[in-house]
Amino acid sequence: MPAQPLGQAGFVVPGAPSCRRLLRRVRAILRAMNGRARTSSTLLLLGGLLAACGARAPHPHPAGTEPSATEPAGLTKAGSGEPGTALVADAPPCRPGPMASTPSERARAAALEALHAGQLESASRGFEEIVRSSPRDLGAQALARAARQRLLDANRRAAAEADRVEPVRLASLPLAAQSPEPLALGGAEALTVAKLSEKANLITDDADWVMRVGVAPPSRRLGTMRGDDTPLPAYVAASLRGIAPSAIYTHADHVIVVYGQLVGVYAEGRTPRVFDLRQATRPPSPRALELVFAQLVGEALILQLAYNGYAKDSGGKNAYVAAFDAKDGRLRWSSDALVANSENFVIAGSRLVTGYGFTAEPDALFVLDLATGKTAQKLPLKSGPDLILSRGDELHVRTYDTDYVFRLQPAARPAPAASLAPARRDERPAVTSEQRCYVDASLAAIDRRDADALAAATDGLIRAGGDPALHAALEGVRRFLDVQSDTATRRIDLSTVDPVVVAAPPWAYTLSRPTTKPRPAGVTLRRTGSARVDPVAAFQESRKPPRPGEPAFIAPVEQGKLPPSVRQDIPSKYAGETLRAIVPSGDSLLLVYGGRYLAIVEGNTTTAVLDLEAFRHPPAANPQWKEFAVQDLTYAQIVGRTLYVANGGGSYAREVYGKKGYMSAIDLDSKKLVWRSDPLVVGHDFAIEGELIVTGYGFTGEIDKLFVLWRETGEKLAEARLDSAPSRIRAKKADDRVLVHVIAYDQAYDYEITSPDLAIGTRR
Repeated sequence: MPAQPLGQAGFVVPGAPSCRRLLRRVRAILRAMNGRARTSSTLLLLGGLLAACGARAPHPHPAGTEPSATEPAGLTKAGSGEPGTALVADAPPCRPGPMASTPSERARAAALEALHAGQLESASRGFEEIVRSSPRDLGAQALARAARQRLLDANRRAAAEADRVEPVRLASLPLAAQSPEPLALGGAEALTVAKLSEKANLITDDADWVMRVGVAPPSRRLGTMRGDDTPLPAYVAASLRGIAPSAIYTHADHVIVVYGQLVGVYAEGRTPRVFDLRQATRPPSPRALELVFAQLVGEALILQLAYNGYAKDSGGKNAYVAAFDAKDGRLRWSSDALVANSENFVIAGSRLVTGYGFTAEPDALFVLDLATGKTAQKLPLKSGPDLILSRGDELHVRTYDTDYVFRLQPAARPAPAASLAPARRDERPAVTSEQRCYVDASLAAIDRRDADALAAATDGLIRAGGDPALHAALEGVRRFLDVQSDTATRRIDLSTVDPVVVAAPPWAYTLSRPTTKPRPAGVTLRRTGSARVDPVAAFQESRKPPRPGEPAFIAPVEQGKLPPSVRQDIPSKYAGETLRAIVPSGDSLLLVYGGRYLAIVEGNTTTAVLDLEAFRHPPAANPQWKEFAVQDLTYAQIVGRTLYVANGGGSYAREVYGKKGYMSAIDLDSKKLVWRSDPLVVGHDFAIEGELIVTGYGFTGEIDKLFVLWRETGEKLAEARLDSAPSRIRAKKADDRVLVHVIAYDQAYDYEITSPDLAIGTRR
């Protein structure tokens, strides 16, 4: 058999798969030995193994030249002249992969170019988009990890820099309008604000309003409990004095990040500034104030300080705007009370626009003089202002129930630029053509799932001085492919199949194919017992890790975290969606991602991934409840070659005109709908026993019921009223009956199903 070269590794690999596998393991051993003493006996042993496959053995490093822990063993440091091993001797030049030809490949190439250029946020967004649209692209997944890691590394470096900055302690707030030292604005032209229009909104359509305005809100809360894992800009500190960030305020030339009672002011290529707010937020008042919004204007830090509550709770001492000197923290001016508790303010030329409102209190938009903080205009509103967005010469104001548009006269100039000193530049070495070539070759190898070629390319990348984060991500794929090549170590891999989009279902009972089976007759559903359940205790019990073999349900805030009782090789994400449920079903494992995707795994093989997005969106919904109308996939089971799924998510039935709570049967061979049930039959999970499906539906203020469906057609065979909404259903055969146990909000029920047709309860 002719020998096949292994690229950059510098030795020859015979074509036999066993030798290729052996050499990959030798390579892994050498990497594992990195930074450790290599005994002559060990190297001789490895040399013998290599020789058996016609490969050259590595030689030990001379004394004092052992590679460091950060350098993979067997490589010569590029340009160092340090001796390495024969693994890289006479390495052939890099041969790049093919040019990008498909839209996905071109998108990946564009994001990679951003990564090479150090545009980490753009690169991260680009790769994440590719992962969502092309979940089989292992290369994009690796690059997304590399971009995110580089961002995190940059955030850590920024944290170290910010920790070296001495915080400026801001003065105490006087709780009264004062202007001891007005700001010098350089002759900025005074302007006025005039109302153009007002229109009632739907109260809950905030996102739609922002989209119509076309301006991103400048304030964003941070934290995993909000399900927001958007990375910080690369120049922003990951923490400050050990405190994690809680909010970020974005402006044209800088960002401000909140860390407890500290704030950091950042801009790319600038030295950060740090401020201590403890005195400013703890004035002599019955209520402490919180930072709501901030902006650095020249050498003045403008803060909006308020608490969430009635003005009477503090004798009216609430909701101020204040300007502090950024150099020494002294007060430059403070506004009147009760002018500012909106989510943000907007600076327009010589004016600052903010707003105040609270239940049973006057609501208004306030225009302050930026130089002194004095009120220049007060414009009444019908309800409290939440968000103020500037677009051209217009101000768009979102209140609780009304949307306003105001005109700035004359059109305002931008706010004075933030004063931030230039930072010392750490020039990052330019990415060389050789490094680019090895990255491209690595991606081409990943696309082919060629572990040997990938190993050669990643070895070349590190030898050429490539980015460690990028190398680590690509090496992770290489290790994964090595694992997948051995049936004994193979893990779940969802990237081996393309997701199949299941066609949009009807929103009424449908049977797509006729049946010749007789409909079960005389099916009865009878309650045999019930007991009170403590809702709190039941909730706590539901939070415990499931027992092996039981379904596991994972809350979105858990970010796909795996319970200890399930397989630990289950991917926590797929196509950008987090893992929501792990459901054993016979010989299969059903994985639900984001309420949209259902992956079917048999052993270590992914047999199918279904995209059920069309099942989630009803044909019509009350606009006020649009964001709550989504009906997630909540549970699934397989019997034979039929998949049964529940779309039990969503809110009140009336808000989607009764179109929710469906069971569906899907043929796994054709991926087409077999039947769809009537609406309002399932809220979360279901149980299958023989020819029967037991489901339940309930919601606040709606009728709670238990149903028995015929598995063949989805028709209702029996139903019974419940006193509260069911959350868990279990069923089992017992002689000539099917026994059903139901856990509801505050009750546990026992039912039995009987029928003259005893076959209904036979195992499928």
